[in-house]
Amino acid sequence: MNSTDEYIQRGILNYDNLEGRFFDFDSVIKMLGCRVPLCPIWVKVSLQNPGDEALIVELQTSLRFRKPSLLQNQKTGHPPFIAVLPSQNE
Repeated sequence: MNSTDEYIQRGILNYDNLEGRFFDFDSVIKMLGCRVPLCPIWVKVSLQNPGDEALIVELQTSLRFRKPSLLQNQKTGHPPFIAVLPSQNE
């Protein structure tokens, strides 16, 4: 981790700030895009309760922010994002 990572982890993406809260798309974009051009190395995207009327998208994100050329999931064409499919047991 570097100083940017520490700033984001302590100030924005910390447990006390995020636990139990829901955010709209604009808020998420502002949080994850606060250090443009840096962004999280990876972001796992999954749907929660897809059968419910209110669709919730869960994001699990790296706490390390880097330049676009260093992001994971380059092969998908949508770095740093990767879709996480629900398991067959759910």
